[in-house]
This record gives sequence, C-alpha cells and structure tokens, in this order.
Amino acid sequence: MNTIPLTTKTGGSAVYTIVGNEVPLPNDSGPYSSITLIVLGRGGKFQRTEMFDRLSKVGWAEILSVENPNPSYDLEQLTTRYSRLRCMVAQTTRGNPGELINAAMRECRTPLALVLWSTMTVLPLTPRILTDLITQKLAVVTVPIIRNQRGEVLPSVSIPTEYNQGLKTLYVTPSAENNRSLFPFDYSGLYRKDLFLSMLGYDEKIVSPYWQKFEFGVRAYLWGMQIPVHQGLRTTISEYPEPEDTSTDNNYLRCYLKTLGVDFKQDHGVLDRSAFFDVYRKSGMGIFSSLKLFLEVRRWVHVHSFRYLKDFHQIVELWGEEGFEE
Repeated sequence: MNTIPLTTKTGGSAVYTIVGNEVPLPNDSGPYSSITLIVLGRGGKFQRTEMFDRLSKVGWAEILSVENPNPSYDLEQLTTRYSRLRCMVAQTTRGNPGELINAAMRECRTPLALVLWSTMTVLPLTPRILTDLITQKLAVVTVPIIRNQRGEVLPSVSIPTEYNQGLKTLYVTPSAENNRSLFPFDYSGLYRKDLFLSMLGYDEKIVSPYWQKFEFGVRAYLWGMQIPVHQGLRTTISEYPEPEDTSTDNNYLRCYLKTLGVDFKQDHGVLDRSAFFDVYRKSGMGIFSSLKLFLEVRRWVHVHSFRYLKDFHQIVELWGEEGFEE
C-alpha cells in the first residue's frame, strides 16, 4: 500500500504534484537549518540516489527536487529513503525555469533557498560565510562563484552597458570590482524568500530564460534590491548551459515595458504613452495586439509605481561607482 502522500497544488500558472512527506523542519541551530535546497533537473538521466545521498548528508532543512512532467519511476522510493526530500512534479507549465522557481519558492518553508541545477555541486559553507550571507538584508538573491570541472572560474557576472544608443549585457568573471550581477547566471543563487515573493518572483509570461532573468534582475535594482556576488558561495558545474537566445522578440518587449521603458519621475515610476510606439515599431504585431500588451503592462506599472526608486539609465550610470551600494 502506498503511504507516500501525493498532493496536487497550483502556484501561479503552474500545476504540480508534491511527492513526499512534509516533515517538521529542524529546530536546531545547525549551519544549514534555515536553507532549503531547490534542485532543478537538467540533462539526461543522472545518478539520483548518489546525488541525494550526498545532499542529504549536508544538513539542509529540506531538499526540494523540481521534476519534469515525466519523472523517474523511483520518486516515491527516494522520498521514503530520504525523509527531508520532497519532489515537485510539474503537470502543466509554460515551460520556463522562472515559473518552476516561483512555485518552488512558494512551497519552500525556510527563510532562504539555494537554487541549483542537478549538474551543479555546492562547496561546503563555513559558519562565518553563512552568517554573512544571512545578514545581507537587501540581497534578493546572492549569486555564487561557478567553476567548471577544470577548476576555471566562469564569466558568470552580468554587467549592463549602453552601446550605440542600445543595450548590451557583458559577462565577466567575478572580482573585487565585479562584485554584483545584473541578474543570476542560469537562475542559480541563494534567494531570500520574503524579498523574492515581495517582488513577485519571475515574470511567468516571459518564456525566454534570458529576458526572464533580465527583467527580474533589472526590476530588483529598480525596486531598491541587490544581487551581490559572494566569494564564499562556490559551486562547480559539470554541464555548461546551452547558449541563450537574446533576440528582441515579444519576450523582450514585455521586459522592456516593465523595466527599460519606465521613467522615474519625482518619486515613482511612469510608463509614458511614447513607449507604445516603441512596442509597435519593434514588435511586428498589429496595432491592436501592440496596444493590448502596452495597456496591460502600463496598468501593472501603475499599480507598482511607487516601488520604482530609479530608472534603468541611472542603474547603468551608477553601476561602476563606489556609491552605488544602498
């Protein structure tokens, strides 16, 4: 008889099933007791038992494995073997990582959540590093140092630049100067649940991973939050992610209207009517479709207008200045 609970839930636009018991969280003061590890599946079949055996020994408050719609047959066996493991099986999704992370963060029961892919390994965290990470109050997500299997540090820090009256994002290696990122590389990092949910998470209507991350990161800075890099948060990766599609499609347009196109006037953000013509020219959509998208996002910006503390041009101008930290 099956004794492992299967609970179907809805989070945002995702419908998912949770496999496993919701056991009480640890009440000790262990170094990892306030962190949930969220594991996103990537690549072909990997050694699940070996991976979860290794992860369960670390002492995470809970491990939440985000599974594809056609999961491995051994999920119930795994959740029985590892009491702090629960599996989130997506049933209906838009097919973008941000949507799954949103659902996982709502399912998370701890103040912090470390999001990693199944192809990544996190190095041990010392109590001093953990304390430092926990006390970064404005950091909606702290991004790690990522090395490949040869030990080389990957250029995972994104920097915004304005180039030929346009936008360009550069990837550089972390350093004393490059100590913050415009958005988390490959979604990986240590997230603060309260800040993440307060800023509404990733935009699930943006299905392009690149523009989804970009919109999230820029919005975080526009709303007064930070995405720092921490030298003590170190990971290794065995499989490099596929090249990102940065083409300026309709995903870009939604991102543009929510972030790049918003002007900061006096004490709030404003999406001017002139932004509609930018959308109409760049989208290739008809005038009515363009107007529908513009009006939808303009209403959204108006609702959240007083959360905007600057505009994107100010972010770019202040990025390299010492006084940027808030």
